[in-house]
Amino acid sequence: MVGDSLSQSRFREILARYQQSRLARYRQVYYAQPGWISLTRKGVRRAGLDYEVDPPSDRSLEHLYWINEVRLHLEEQYPRMRWISERAIRATQGKRVKGEEGPHIPDGILILSHSNGTQTHIDIEVQVSTPSYKEVEEVMRGSWTNNIKNPVWYFVTRASQRVVRSVHRTMQKQMQPLRASIQITDLKVWITSYKK
Repeated sequence: MVGDSLSQSRFREILARYQQSRLARYRQVYYAQPGWISLTRKGVRRAGLDYEVDPPSDRSLEHLYWINEVRLHLEEQYPRMRWISERAIRATQGKRVKGEEGPHIPDGILILSHSNGTQTHIDIEVQVSTPSYKEVEEVMRGSWTNNIKNPVWYFVTRASQRVVRSVHRTMQKQMQPLRASIQITDLKVWITSYKK
């Protein structure tokens, strides 16, 4: 091990042990890129989690990648932060009936603790594909918790920012109910600024 990172050989050794114990699965999805690891049902139970165990679909991997990037960069920016993932939120809401569409759930919740003992909960949305107008409107209203006090931080790409910014402007002009604070950030510019 060098610093905080694993060598390739040590990583392969650990991964092989997890696969042999049926705790994790590994698959390479994209040509010439690292593969993806996900826990099996046994691995989820061993970790003491109450999450669904289906491996992520190929379609969702890019979104998961950018959520992880946002989380890692927020951890650099706010070392004492806490993060609640979408999976953790879903686990607290019980099982859905097949075909039932529940309220939108954020990609994560960033929890910042302040010196006066208070906390700020910020809903994080990482939007890499073009969203529907209705979906963005729902997020900006804060309907998943029926609480518009939570700020929302949107991290957008070129494909998504036009819709997100347009919905925000329209809702402001029409004086529709909005969360107390909405921040829209160009994802790739923000990530690049931290890599310098």
